[in-house]
Amino acid sequence: MNFRRLTQFRFRYVIFLLLPFGFQLLLEPLAGALNQKKSIPDEESIEIATIQAYISEIRPSLSSESLQKLSQVILQESRRLNIESCNFRCSDTDKVSLLIGLIHLESQFKATARSPKNARGFMQIMPTTANWISQKEGWKINLSDLHKPEVNIHLGVSYLNYLLDLRKGDTAKALLSYNAGPSAVDRWGWDPGIQRNHSFQPIPLFGTKRKNCQFHSINSRSLLL
Repeated sequence: MNFRRLTQFRFRYVIFLLLPFGFQLLLEPLAGALNQKKSIPDEESIEIATIQAYISEIRPSLSSESLQKLSQVILQESRRLNIESCNFRCSDTDKVSLLIGLIHLESQFKATARSPKNARGFMQIMPTTANWISQKEGWKINLSDLHKPEVNIHLGVSYLNYLLDLRKGDTAKALLSYNAGPSAVDRWGWDPGIQRNHSFQPIPLFGTKRKNCQFHSINSRSLLL
């Protein structure tokens, strides 16, 4: 197979093994600021505030209403991620980190993002994929719905869960399949030639509560072993 031809399309492969440290750096000042108001914020409020702070750095033009809604949807939908079979303990914070990092990489948190291949919205869902997933879940959607966070991210998580099941819980292969398509990944057969012609980008995850965790991007040589 001529892998050089595939380089004409911008594959943004994303893989993770362990999630990064750093959540504490964001969490502590936010929690401190909230506590100064003489209230004890619950964990969910802190998580939403942390997500908002992260997204604001990337897309400061978002209105407060849009930012609040997007952050709530990300937190809610992250709990649906089926990554319990990965090779380390997957906490709720890990799931939030994965989802927010994937959205960052796919769309930079832009609701109207649209790729040359017609992938749309926060998680860059193809219309055909969106229709297939929505039919499985008994939804009726229009193309314009793919720019709504509650629709786009829900369908994106459902599709990623499908790929996780397809790849028997292998998160790395599922993420490759999410970005490039499962058929393309099957055609490659994990051929080492991919390494010479494609680059792998790490998910820009925003951290985890657990200390001493590290983030590693994986190049194709590591993946293919």
